[in-house]
Amino acid sequence: MKTALTIGVLVAGVWLALPANASESAPPARLAAIVGGRPITQGVVAAGLRRRGIARDRATSAMWQQQLRSAVDRALLADAARAEMGRAARRLSDEQLARIYLRRRFAATLHVSPREVEQWYDDHKDTLARGEIRIARVITIGPNPPGRDTTTAERNRFLRQTESLRQEILAGDDFEAAARKHSIDPYAARGGLLPPVRETRAANFAAEVFKVTKPGEVGGVFETPYGFHIVRLDEVQPGRLPPLTEVYDRIKTRLQDQKWAEHVEPHLVQLRSRADIRIMKSALPGSDADRLATQPRPAAAD
Repeated sequence: MKTALTIGVLVAGVWLALPANASESAPPARLAAIVGGRPITQGVVAAGLRRRGIARDRATSAMWQQQLRSAVDRALLADAARAEMGRAARRLSDEQLARIYLRRRFAATLHVSPREVEQWYDDHKDTLARGEIRIARVITIGPNPPGRDTTTAERNRFLRQTESLRQEILAGDDFEAAARKHSIDPYAARGGLLPPVRETRAANFAAEVFKVTKPGEVGGVFETPYGFHIVRLDEVQPGRLPPLTEVYDRIKTRLQDQKWAEHVEPHLVQLRSRADIRIMKSALPGSDADRLATQPRPAAAD
């Protein structure tokens, strides 16, 4: 199962991972946004990227935008907490205030119980089940570099060479040695050993591997845009349903993601709609940084 975090949960993780003095430690930078009269600089956004392990010179425009949205929303949560707490909020950082606000408002609704995880697991066993895996080796005969255009004469020569090599292997020649000597693909140095191959309904290389049914069997010659191939099946790993303990954390994260989208994100939309938010369109790297200015009431400041 592939679990992709939505921006909501990822942003929440960024908020809660930042230290209280994140804005103080950020290097001076041009203004990226103003939230309720308080500035958010490009340096603050870059500091958040660094804490996620992303160097500013390697961050995509989308990453910069997402991180700025995180900083804006954190500021909104902090302001909402100040409005509720009054003087008690004076000595607390934005980070601490955002934590307090989220905990007070959404701790119960965002909580995921073990029973909820177990129920999701029971309801989605078909999705979680992993299909059969094949461990196989390949020999590829074709043009070098692979994929270049070939003449009819070249193609016929590659086909004859592959068929001849297959007959030699069937007669007893070592498949792995033949792969190292003759194959042109990247797996040749490993005796043709492929990464684990999963079954697919598509008419592609993996489908050809699954036509070979018995370990030790060498399949027939087949062609792809990269040349002619023969494969030997080494091992069949049966499909299985991963135990709950193996996927528990991923299921819990998925459910938290869903609850965030249902409860917290609509509240953030309300906070954004009532706030004075100004996004500096040209403050962040990337030509599409101005897409952040799609919030209910942002006003471009440059």
